[in-house]
Amino acid sequence: MPTQNPRLNRIVIVHQGALGDFLLVLGVLEGLYRCSPDIRMDLWTRTEHFQLIEDKPYVDGFHPAGGPGLLPFFDAEQWKRAVPPSFFTNARAVFFFGQESSRAVADRLGRRTSASVHWLQSFPGPGVALHASRFVADQVRALGWEVQDAAACISPSPEDRGHIAHWLDEGTGDPEHGGTPGGAACAGGKPVAVHPGSGGRAKIWPLGRWWGLLEWMQKEKGVPVLMILGPADEHLYPFAMAARRIGVRLVEGLSLPRLAALLSGCRLYVGNDSGVSHLAAATSIPAAVIFGPTDPRVWAPAGANVRIVQASWDTSTNLRWPLSSVEPPSEALKSALEAFLPARC
Repeated sequence: MPTQNPRLNRIVIVHQGALGDFLLVLGVLEGLYRCSPDIRMDLWTRTEHFQLIEDKPYVDGFHPAGGPGLLPFFDAEQWKRAVPPSFFTNARAVFFFGQESSRAVADRLGRRTSASVHWLQSFPGPGVALHASRFVADQVRALGWEVQDAAACISPSPEDRGHIAHWLDEGTGDPEHGGTPGGAACAGGKPVAVHPGSGGRAKIWPLGRWWGLLEWMQKEKGVPVLMILGPADEHLYPFAMAARRIGVRLVEGLSLPRLAALLSGCRLYVGNDSGVSHLAAATSIPAAVIFGPTDPRVWAPAGANVRIVQASWDTSTNLRWPLSSVEPPSEALKSALEAFLPARC
């Protein structure tokens, strides 16, 4: 177990992966903190990811990924003369998360600092049907650290919650850039949030099925629907513009903390295998996550309120637009949603 000396109970977390990967690792960090409440962590990660957790009691410092401090360690020659960034000084350990290509960087860093630098594979390779959080936690345990099983937990700030609540009630459009919903848009009570996008386009549930779900929620359940689009979802704009014509409200341009606040104020979330789905699960709202070509045994968001819906589709036609056909929601998806939806608003 780590020493109780505060000076040596600080660890540095290096993680520059995508949102979903970060939240899966965050569950491990939460479990590590539960076993060692005096531990403190410096994070070298993306700014928007740090903003989600900056109020956590174990977070001590932040250093933006992509900064110049570690850049020399990516070069086969420069690292030999490089001075390690000062935040590694007096760290008990460095956990360097990444895939195989980053192993050499961690090794070089370990040769230039007195801290124990441990490269940790951030998710399993092909053919390994082990949940990514468990896969990471097992590596940390193998280093001698106790880790409880835990899921990522995101608690939006009162300020962000208040901003979103005002927007949902009053409405001016996009919570940060002006626009609609407002009380009229949410007259059916708390809205349902949907995110039809994903960083991997093959992971997107066919648009014809998304359309069938939107129609079912609007006509059969009468609930207000907010559609979330992120920076990687530009190809879905024609679909989103059409959805606006049937009353679906579009939400875009939110920072991750504001998006977390929005999700936490919704009745329910529906999405693909994506980072936003992991964020929804981390806010603890009911979430139905649709998996197709990827394995939920590895990638499912962790959380007691998550329901996984397994489906299959042709990845060569899933983004076809305009729609050639519309499919109503499957009984499996309806079953996952109806416990959280009214009979009729």
